[in-house]
Amino acid sequence: MAKLFNKVQNKKSKDDNTFHIIFAPVLALAQVFGVLPITGIFSRNIKNIKFKFLSFRTFHTSLWLVGAFIFQILEVHRLAYEEKINAKSIGGIAFYCVAIASCVTFFRVAAKWNELLYSFEHIEAIFSKSCYTLSGWSLRKQINCATCLMMTFGAIEHSLSWFSFVYDRIIQAEICKWEIGSWFFYLATLHLVQIYKFLPVNVFTVIWAEYMNISFTFTWNFIDLFIMIMSFSIASKFKMINERLEHFKGKVVLDEFWDEVRYHYNKICELNERVDNILGSLICIACLSDLYYVCLQLLNVATPLPFLVNKIYFWYSTVFLICRTSAMFLISASINEESIKPLSVFRTIPSNGWTQEVQRFCNQIQNNGVALSGKNFFFLTRSIVISIAGTILTYELVLLQFDGEKIVSIMFDPCETIANNSAIQPLIQN
Repeated sequence: MAKLFNKVQNKKSKDDNTFHIIFAPVLALAQVFGVLPITGIFSRNIKNIKFKFLSFRTFHTSLWLVGAFIFQILEVHRLAYEEKINAKSIGGIAFYCVAIASCVTFFRVAAKWNELLYSFEHIEAIFSKSCYTLSGWSLRKQINCATCLMMTFGAIEHSLSWFSFVYDRIIQAEICKWEIGSWFFYLATLHLVQIYKFLPVNVFTVIWAEYMNISFTFTWNFIDLFIMIMSFSIASKFKMINERLEHFKGKVVLDEFWDEVRYHYNKICELNERVDNILGSLICIACLSDLYYVCLQLLNVATPLPFLVNKIYFWYSTVFLICRTSAMFLISASINEESIKPLSVFRTIPSNGWTQEVQRFCNQIQNNGVALSGKNFFFLTRSIVISIAGTILTYELVLLQFDGEKIVSIMFDPCETIANNSAIQPLIQN
């Protein structure tokens, strides 16, 4: 009886460390904001984890997408009639474009999620053998830590954005000598003024608009987090192979051993290829959006800010964006780094142990680069970080010319401009 109980416990322990179980809480959080509409996410049976076109989650995500299009249309309308188009003013349009494109791409990922989980399950069955171990942080700890850090720092960044905005509006009301009838509706209306030109200002529209705005920010952060999590999952399997090979460093080993390890290595390569085919568009979106917003933040570095809270928010946002982007690139590059580490073991094999099977394995690693890519236009390796830095410098120079504005302090809109806004007029008294 005790043996049967231990067997059940061991099986449950192994199941708890499978990818779909580890990722389920992250997926549940994402679905609150309309991302990845997949049903049965907490089920232990992969058959139950799938995309259903007729489900509440799909309906929720579809409504979210419609809302994103509404925000985009109203932002384009505001820009066309109220602001001069330059590198800074199109930031809102780019933000909503990223949200819409990522939502559509996540729909595609959701449709293939079940197929992807079966691929992970097959790999996990191979690497559950006693000959494979993973030192250091487990996959669960890596994913949980990355998620907590990303969500915490992202929430702080969004909160600082609000504090900066609210402080500015309070000071502006004092300067303009306004008496505000309802600070709640006044701040909400100014925060998303393009929305309330066409929608009534009430509790329902304010809650909906703020939910959409928070979900856009979450989605923007979640793209990078999702790529990191998939990279952790694939790189950990290559790391397990490397740790197994370390035990045979400098030793003569039978061909059967190399044949087995090479077979397992190929299975990880197949998983990487399948993930790359599904995530290629998402990687392109993540890299392009991160590149644009890093450039935009650097473009604003020389712009004087009026208050300390504005400076704290701006610099925190800039550092967070650069760190998040760098982390995404470096963690994704770890797949390539781990995939080529067996070469260091091959260099220690004695000449009498260098067989045709070892040569074949060595040639495969040297000639077939393993890495995630953006639709095969670029590959996420360590060298791309240097290339991205050079690209940012180039685009920064282009944006400085395109922007074509003198550097002036970011102050408030004139009192008359805001007071004449039909959505704001009922909320202020001169």
